[in-house]
Amino acid sequence: MGNSTKRAINIIEENGKVAFKLEGSFTAEDVILICNTVCLSAMNQLVESYTKTLNSSVKGPVNDQILTEKISELKGMLYDFYNVNASNLLNAFAPELEQHPDLTTQAILKAENELIEEKYEELKKDNKIIPLKTTPKAKKLPAPPDPLAQEFEEW
Repeated sequence: MGNSTKRAINIIEENGKVAFKLEGSFTAEDVILICNTVCLSAMNQLVESYTKTLNSSVKGPVNDQILTEKISELKGMLYDFYNVNASNLLNAFAPELEQHPDLTTQAILKAENELIEEKYEELKKDNKIIPLKTTPKAKKLPAPPDPLAQEFEEW
């Protein structure tokens, strides 16, 4: 049998304080992958435990659709919780590396616009778009006052 090396990551929580200790040699990638694997395992165990609790708390077989919906809700909550905490962790670790703080907002807006465009195209194909009635051309409004100007002219 080949040589085996024992490595351990000890995480101890006491009175709200967390201690983290590495025993053995680890790369940064090892530590991050192991910690993420532990988080994934914990989330899967929470879902499994929740599923058992739901099944045992209902008399008779649980409606599969309701069970699926409840599990999906829990997974969504865990997903959002982990996502927010991962973002907070990175921000706490290296806030100076947030080079594009508006990138997330831009990505969300782009994705929303793509979804709207897809839905619009789908409705066009199904002939479900109702044309708007033509309206007389609106009068052009004057530009708002310059907020940096000392005095405002009346519109």
